[in-house]
Amino acid sequence: EGVTEAKPRRVSEIFRDKSWRKYMTAIETKRNEDLRLYFGMYICREWNARYQGSEQLARFQLYLIEERTLPDYRTAEPRKIRLWSHRCF
Repeated sequence: EGVTEAKPRRVSEIFRDKSWRKYMTAIETKRNEDLRLYFGMYICREWNARYQGSEQLARFQLYLIEERTLPDYRTAEPRKIRLWSHRCF
């Protein structure tokens, strides 16, 4: 359950199924910004149901790491974009 900024071999490997991939793709767009609140509530509820005391989640930030593909198969430097800040309590 560790957090990493390392690029996955396949993006599909980091999501449980195609529904989660679709949801996470939707959550990054400006027009679906309202989904971020519900995702935050879900993360807090799931985490805090499993952990007690000082291990409980009080707040977190959701980031998108964007890596653009340039002509000739080159890639731009990845950009870290904060999408959401969430408070659990």
